Amino acid sequence: MVANAEYDGLAYDAEGHVYVDTAITDAAVAARPFDAAAAARVGVCHFPTTARDPWQVHYITAAQPLAAALVKYGDFLAPPREAMRYGYGCLLYGHFCDFSTQEPCNQQGICQSNNTCFCDNEFATCAPLDSTNGCETNIGNDTNNCGFCAYQCPLASDVCCSGVCADLQTSSTNCGQCGFFCVSLPNVQTAQCTNGNCIATCLSAALTQCQTGQGPFCANLQTDPNYCGSCVNPCPSDKNGRGTRICQAGVCGIICLRQYPNQCGTSGNSNCVNLATDIQNCGTCGNVCPTDANALTSCNNGRCTFACQGQYTQCTNANGNIFCAQLQQDNNNCGTCNYSCSSGLSCVYGVCTNALVGRRLQALPAGQPDVLALPAA
Repeated sequence: MVANAEYDGLAYDAEGHVYVDTAITDAAVAARPFDAAAAARVGVCHFPTTARDPWQVHYITAAQPLAAALVKYGDFLAPPREAMRYGYGCLLYGHFCDFSTQEPCNQQGICQSNNTCFCDNEFATCAPLDSTNGCETNIGNDTNNCGFCAYQCPLASDVCCSGVCADLQTSSTNCGQCGFFCVSLPNVQTAQCTNGNCIATCLSAALTQCQTGQGPFCANLQTDPNYCGSCVNPCPSDKNGRGTRICQAGVCGIICLRQYPNQCGTSGNSNCVNLATDIQNCGTCGNVCPTDANALTSCNNGRCTFACQGQYTQCTNANGNIFCAQLQQDNNNCGTCNYSCSSGLSCVYGVCTNALVGRRLQALPAGQPDVLALPAA
């Protein structure tokens, strides 16, 4: 790695330092002219030598024209940095596997079509190449390989927290333990990590100090829907997503959307509805309009409407429930609602009839008498 002011802005390493080597200077000459400051930057897995040794690959960010030139020289674009958890997608291509047999890589690494292991879950390939290694090193917590292979934390007291070296005695994002935040927030709180303990002070009398497993924080328990009335009381959302959570005087509530102005249910199970049109809550909460496969049901201005379709007639059973029936052929509603034919009889044209005669009548055109069923003169 060489620092040279002439090449400032062309490429930077993973730590944000200017990165220059002969391959980059050659590619820059080939790509010029371009404005490095104005060009978009992309991640590149860069080989500083022509040997293309996978152990020499570096993650850099380069101005887009330079990146295009580097790819022509044999580099390859890195996966988006925000999509990679650790290693930024370059130090992950070390162990050779057999894609055709789906040879497993260590630590749930994935054997790719180019017969290399893709590591995830904080692991990387740091050991020398052989048939058993690959994704063997946890660069998320290894102080000798923290964030990158062979990167040692500078202080003996440092701990590797999610790929970053941290002093647990003073770190604002790893205070006392990895992932414990001790941060100051403008107009909300001041915080300082001292000897591994986070000391936080709220900046307003309206704020109350709360604590979670990730650190202390200050919240307004009178107005904050995430901490309403207490540090452990998040306000529930409308179960259908039709309203906005609010906290007023330490009490949870919901402001319903205009098209669903009415609130039904109890706290924690509320539902914003429109009582004028909702067939599940028509006129009042919980008033369900009757439905039937052969009817059209609606709620108009808070009143249920039920209309049977075609040859079906509206009936009401003994329990007061509305339904639709075909009175011409329904054995349980023959000719009239709730009139059931006796055993052995069928409903034909609204009359309970002997089964054999019923079948003959059903086969005749409408209105034509069945002479075979008439008594002899």
